[in-house]
Amino acid sequence: MTTKSSLVLIGLILLPTLAMAHAHLVKSTPNANEQVKTPLQSISLQFSENVEPTLSKIEVISQNTGARIELEKAHLIEGKKNAIQAVLEKPILPGHYTVRWKVTSVDTHKSHGDFSFDYIGK
Repeated sequence: MTTKSSLVLIGLILLPTLAMAHAHLVKSTPNANEQVKTPLQSISLQFSENVEPTLSKIEVISQNTGARIELEKAHLIEGKKNAIQAVLEKPILPGHYTVRWKVTSVDTHKSHGDFSFDYIGK
């Protein structure tokens, strides 16, 4: 086998691995470090890849009390296979919050992360 043939073979073996990527968070509502003034209805996350909603999770934790905020189960946002949303079950109080998320992209790669925001109310 020639050197050129060997390089082509290695490239063909590595190409599928390089094509598969993790879903990276590209947009959120609220945004990281945002000071939210209007009442928050939900948490929305958009990713660089399509995600599997049944294997995805969003959590919100109050940094003031340590309490986990009750959310409905995360679901795909209508018309978008790369964005999930979780609706808050009741209004939150002003304070500092952390959003933790875990998703599995449709190619089965798992990703997770977190960000914080402040709800300051009106």
